[in-house]
Amino acid sequence: MFAGISGLLATALVTLWVVALLRPHQTEWLAWLDLGAGLAAWAMSRYLSRASSKITKIGCSLALSVFLFAAGIIALNKNIDQLWLAHLTAASGFLAFALAVSEIGGKKTSLRIKGQAQPTPSDRRAA
Repeated sequence: MFAGISGLLATALVTLWVVALLRPHQTEWLAWLDLGAGLAAWAMSRYLSRASSKITKIGCSLALSVFLFAAGIIALNKNIDQLWLAHLTAASGFLAFALAVSEIGGKKTSLRIKGQAQPTPSDRRAA
């Protein structure tokens, strides 16, 4: 799931870069930052395989989301003429943050206390 969503994010950011460069405006710096973030997301989808630790996936996703949020906020503060680019960059940061949050969840394990009997399935249904 991690590779698929980060691949989708990479595709969206590279597409955003292409569309932003085709339109004449003064915010080419933001388009190039989107390309860099898209390449980083592609690297995450390609090289952070199942063997990578969860903390590495979470850290990379959080770093990418902070970068995209910061780029979007700076672009909004500079009063750029293409607000759609700033909004979509910030929305991509939200997607990267959601990717990190999805990696935090997972299989829940129960805490075993030494010397205490584990409840049986019938005990769990009664409770």
